[in-house]
Amino acid sequence: MSAGSVLHGVDLDSAAVRLVAAILSRQALERCMSLILSWRSRGKATRWVSLPADEVGQVAALDTQAQHFKSQSDVCTFLARLSEYDSAVRMENLKPLGIYRLSSSTIDDILRKQGLGLNKSNRQSLHNRLMNARKWVTISFHFGSGLLVLIPLESKEPYQVSQRTCRRMDDAGLQRAHQLLLKNTNTMQSLCQIGSVTEQLFKDEIEVEFTFEEQLRNVSASQVANAVAHLSAEALIQFLRPVIYSWENLWNYGGPWPRPPDWEGEWPMDPTLAPGLPCDLCEATDPCLCLINCLPIDRYRIIETSRIGRGIIAHAQAPGEVAFRKNAIIGELTGELVPLDTYADGLVMNIHRPDVAGYPPICQLYCRNNSNWVRLVNHSCKPNAVFKSMVINGRVHMMLSALDHHILDGEEVTASYGTDYFSTGVCLCGHC
Repeated sequence: MSAGSVLHGVDLDSAAVRLVAAILSRQALERCMSLILSWRSRGKATRWVSLPADEVGQVAALDTQAQHFKSQSDVCTFLARLSEYDSAVRMENLKPLGIYRLSSSTIDDILRKQGLGLNKSNRQSLHNRLMNARKWVTISFHFGSGLLVLIPLESKEPYQVSQRTCRRMDDAGLQRAHQLLLKNTNTMQSLCQIGSVTEQLFKDEIEVEFTFEEQLRNVSASQVANAVAHLSAEALIQFLRPVIYSWENLWNYGGPWPRPPDWEGEWPMDPTLAPGLPCDLCEATDPCLCLINCLPIDRYRIIETSRIGRGIIAHAQAPGEVAFRKNAIIGELTGELVPLDTYADGLVMNIHRPDVAGYPPICQLYCRNNSNWVRLVNHSCKPNAVFKSMVINGRVHMMLSALDHHILDGEEVTASYGTDYFSTGVCLCGHC
């Protein structure tokens, strides 16, 4: 990816050309990383608005949110931009076909939804805001809203492109910018895919972990540019790919694998296979759907804490609501099944089987390379969740369950990993 190859011989004094250069620059990718890291550290206060069913109410809510977020931080500036874009998209559905402006009655309806007075000043201010919002749709016309994260949030060297620059561009300038961007279709497709996933993350539609987050552990948002300075733009694009989670344990028998203590029957075999054992959830010995039915959907968010790095908070439909009920299953920890005592680096747990005498550990579950979000749950000496081996649908799984009280939206999910977890002997959970 190179802005120079696309813009060779083009007048760099043009706002349209500077916008294209900024979008295709490595700074755009670095900014995307910084925004994601800042988003992880945002705390509980920043949350995408819950939209009403009617489109007038949606425009009103998004316009109000955009005003609330403006100029607080880079994260809030980007959220305001997303809010403006979404309000403009919905605004199009409120206008008669071929009409540029909203009717005065629709403007008044939006103001009523916002609780604002129906006077000339408020009408003009709302009209101006909605016209500015419409500009983001025009700029993103060929590429979708995934383009928005690639546009600078403020004017900086060497491109000097600000939000004001974008809003003041005329149709000829925008057409020129689109023509230049479309010369590099493959790169723009990759960039806008990254932008689209980032947008969904910020709008609370999905949770996703990016490859660079594992690679740049303990790097703050302000340190990203220095941390990735040695990487090419193509490598940065790969860094911004979503992590592909493993939803089942990996067992590759390559030998030698010592027989676990007190193991009876055939060996070697996948040590978690438990045909005929009753399911801990439904008590059935026949195949069941309990594993599919017990796992909650979209109930977690990844956070960054200054104390111990990344962690997991509970996510409910609204602030203050219950995300996980007491004793309910939160998730399954997945990983690679390996012999006992293979690893000792803090990313491993022992799996036990109830049908083996003395309930000894039978293997390790190693979670560095083939795992999922549950591996990010932090230790606490006063946890609200617990890991336990459970037989579900004829196989032993490592499940994470809530303890004896509900876990609310925004509350960090923690479990006790025991005193042997800390290589330094120092616990950072905040309760010690």
